[in-house]
Amino acid sequence: MITMDELKPCPFCGIIPKLQTDTRYPRPKRLAVKAYEVVCQNDDCIIGFVDERYRLSAKEAIEAWNRRV
Repeated sequence: MITMDELKPCPFCGIIPKLQTDTRYPRPKRLAVKAYEVVCQNDDCIIGFVDERYRLSAKEAIEAWNRRV
């Protein structure tokens, strides 16, 4: 099982990222779900916020982030 301690640094700036949660609203809106995303904490990083990085579990979000090059 992957934990927060196993998050790799941002591949662009080297800063340790954070896992955040959000509510995603597929259609119809009543099917809202909790989603997870790992983001760089450096506001000046070129990664920025990209909506397609959300996953439905923290584990999936961390694994997706750690596969980045």
